[in-house]
Amino acid sequence: MSIDATPPKLLDRVRHTIRMRHYSRRTKSTYVQWIRRFIVFHQKRHPSTLRAPEIIDVGPIEPAARGKMPHRVPVVLSPAEVDRL
Repeated sequence: MSIDATPPKLLDRVRHTIRMRHYSRRTKSTYVQWIRRFIVFHQKRHPSTLRAPEIIDVGPIEPAARGKMPHRVPVVLSPAEVDRL
């Protein structure tokens, strides 16, 4: 039995990291698709080999607000409704 000493590929590492962070399948799919597009755009070069000239200067990025789950109010009866029952 031989152990493969090659490190996992970039997209496999991304998938694993997203799974460990408990992101949804759709989020994982979206991240992987955008990373693939980025790699193909740069003629299939690995992102670790890219330097400043290949990366567009995006300028300052403002912090984005995270999505929040809606607050669900439990459906309960008022004391008057309980009396009617």
